[in-house]
Amino acid sequence: NLDPPSKAGGIAVAIFQKDWEGSLDEAEKLTLYKTGYHSYKVTSYACLIIMTLSLLSLVIWSEGIICMFTAALILLIQTMAFQICAMKENKRTIEI
Repeated sequence: NLDPPSKAGGIAVAIFQKDWEGSLDEAEKLTLYKTGYHSYKVTSYACLIIMTLSLLSLVIWSEGIICMFTAALILLIQTMAFQICAMKENKRTIEI
């Protein structure tokens, strides 16, 4: 049978993400985690570029402070969320 395996979870279920992720095989999970980390890196670099351009705009035209603070806030939230998730996952791995 060459049909792909069906994935558990439905969009009407409150715990859809947990059911769906639990139904993934190891290769799919690895792909999901790699793409998540890649998007984390891309967003980090984008925020740093936006902050740099905003700083230049602030120096040259006296504008850009809102963009710089917004990018810094996004970068801070993303980094904190990544670190918290990493610590939880590390704690979960150690307990097993």
